[in-house]
Amino acid sequence: MQTVVAFFVIGALGIFPVVALVVQIYRDSRGKKRNLAMRCYACESAGHLLPVPHYKGDTFLYCLSCVEKQAGNRRIFGYAAFCGIVVVLVGWAVLSSNK
Repeated sequence: MQTVVAFFVIGALGIFPVVALVVQIYRDSRGKKRNLAMRCYACESAGHLLPVPHYKGDTFLYCLSCVEKQAGNRRIFGYAAFCGIVVVLVGWAVLSSNK
């Protein structure tokens, strides 16, 4: 039973990056087509577009509401990463002090 669970977990962890890569490639190709048509990368609205750099070095055009949404998501992910690091460090400190 443990072998089956371990195999499933390892398989799921191996498939997740592949699925995420396929989704990202699809989103980038769709967004680039939208930008070439002078539309927002995310929502396809026309109008005033602002350049937003992505982590890969590319810059895409977004409308104002999507720029604000991107900034909000970036803050949330930053807070989540900070909290995760704090939890790991506190857990490590607690476990290392019990030795």
